[in-house]
Amino acid sequence: MAKAKEDKKKQEYDASSITALEGRDAVRKRPAMYIGSTGDIGLHHLVYEVVDNSVDEALAGYCDTIEVAIHIDDSITVVDNGRGIPTDIHKQFGHSAAEVVLTVLHAGGKFDSNSYKVSGGLHGVGVSCVNFLSEWFKVEIWRDGKTHEMEFAAGVTVAPLKQTGKTTKRGTKITFKPDASIFETTIYSFERLSERLREKAFLNKGIRIFIKDEREEVEKSHEFYYKGGIAEFVKHLNKNKSPLHEEPLYFEVISDELSIEISMQYNDSYDEKIFSFANNINTVDGGNHLSGFRGAITRTINAYAESSGLTKNFKTALTGDDVREGLVAIISVKIPQPQFEGQTKGKLNSPVKGPVESFLNDKLGEYFEQNPIVAKKIVGKAVDAARAREAARKAREIVRKSVLGGSSLPGKLADCQEKDPALSELYLVEGDSAGGCFFGETKVALADGRHLNFLELIEEESQGKKNFCYTIRDGKIEFEKIQNVRRTKQNAEVIKITLDNGEEIICTPDHQFMLRDGSYKQAQDLKPKNSLMPLNRKLSDKKEKKILIDGYEMVWDIKSERWIFSHLLADDYNLRHGVYEKGEGIENRHHVDFNKLNNNPTNILRMSREAHFALHCKAMEF
Repeated sequence: MAKAKEDKKKQEYDASSITALEGRDAVRKRPAMYIGSTGDIGLHHLVYEVVDNSVDEALAGYCDTIEVAIHIDDSITVVDNGRGIPTDIHKQFGHSAAEVVLTVLHAGGKFDSNSYKVSGGLHGVGVSCVNFLSEWFKVEIWRDGKTHEMEFAAGVTVAPLKQTGKTTKRGTKITFKPDASIFETTIYSFERLSERLREKAFLNKGIRIFIKDEREEVEKSHEFYYKGGIAEFVKHLNKNKSPLHEEPLYFEVISDELSIEISMQYNDSYDEKIFSFANNINTVDGGNHLSGFRGAITRTINAYAESSGLTKNFKTALTGDDVREGLVAIISVKIPQPQFEGQTKGKLNSPVKGPVESFLNDKLGEYFEQNPIVAKKIVGKAVDAARAREAARKAREIVRKSVLGGSSLPGKLADCQEKDPALSELYLVEGDSAGGCFFGETKVALADGRHLNFLELIEEESQGKKNFCYTIRDGKIEFEKIQNVRRTKQNAEVIKITLDNGEEIICTPDHQFMLRDGSYKQAQDLKPKNSLMPLNRKLSDKKEKKILIDGYEMVWDIKSERWIFSHLLADDYNLRHGVYEKGEGIENRHHVDFNKLNNNPTNILRMSREAHFALHCKAMEF
């Protein structure tokens, strides 16, 4: 009886089961929520957070020099000549303002527009997170003619802020060593940090940034200083290309509400490189400033092409892809209190699309009028891209008509029965048809955990159900949708393949089997020594290293030589096919029907951690 009561108590889920983590404990328990990961990315993000505070001082007009050093033990020092963190006592907390900034989440001087008109560190978690995730953390502040120092261990204050001397210097010096018990690696990359600091110097013309690496026998160092700002950034990105025009275009407007900088230069290549920034933060997922830029460049180039007669013999409007072919561009906006998606600030949601689009429309149109030679080169490249696109489209139509125009179809082509041309497609298939190489009773392993034969798949497809199976693409295991399942031919010649586990497969002699090395061999040519591409699956077990969840299906990926959760393959399928997009704060994958073995992409969606938790709580109420 005592054992039964104990087991029942373990299974209960009530208020005592709820734990609320705050501050330091929350960051150390779930560091990836704050810095992205505990791997190489998160490790370097610690430096970026500290440097961003110094850059914010530069944006406010109080700092022009930043120094970064990587020490022998992979600790980091960041020094700036800004105002220095305030050292007086904070009335609400009863501690020095410096201790509050370094130990309290969401504490800082960037929540209004008084101390910092424009800044990147908006959530007040940056430098305090660095402190919480460091084995040790030291700060030295030079302010009001005095030197103050303070030290922390794993985010815990060792001793309160104390004055240690007098000085004529001004600024802040922070030194920290990442906690090896939290991070997978604590070794910093000099090249990676240098690239990021170079980017900061490009984005803030006039700021001087130094970096040195003390780990080598011969100390490595760089100095970054660019008077031309992002115009020099564009030149740097284009250095291995052949530009269409010698100097990058550069446009700038500065105001208290919104400052915009845009620089662009075309080259003779076919790809585009457009980087967007908001308050010096690289918005890798774009946002409204990037949308405004793209809209303006498409509209302005189309308008100039028409007014100048450059498209008089080409009636189709230029698309966004046409006008961005060969473009290298930087767009940087600075705005008070910007709205980002998530702590890592990958996407800008502030309503700046209209102002950016209007600004670039005016400036680019004016530039084209004043520089017709450059304008003709840019528009001419876009027109050439459009002509190539149209030529490719017409070529596809000609090929289709030539193949399907006759009364009979050649070789291994089978005409579709769809009457609507918009819905008809041309299928190139192997054997008598793509799915017709197998006996109808052959079973297929599906993503939802079932095993159905082809006749059952035909029935389900007729009912509108989408089924998915495992496939190999570029050596990597993936999910793919099963399409157009149908009976193709009866009384065909078949052979029987017997696997070493006793399983039998009946198929046509010319059916291609994928071998373990990724090559193919027809069924009739298979030999006992041939090893087929395997499909190995298992259920996750928390007893294994780095496995945190039980009972989820995992499949072996032969390319990366590791086990992968099947629901991640489904998530990857949805991302590749635009079912949904990645976004900061929506990393949790959820099985819609709560069946963790049903990994159909249609059964997987992305949710925020909070919404996911709430959904499971609600489900448990029933």
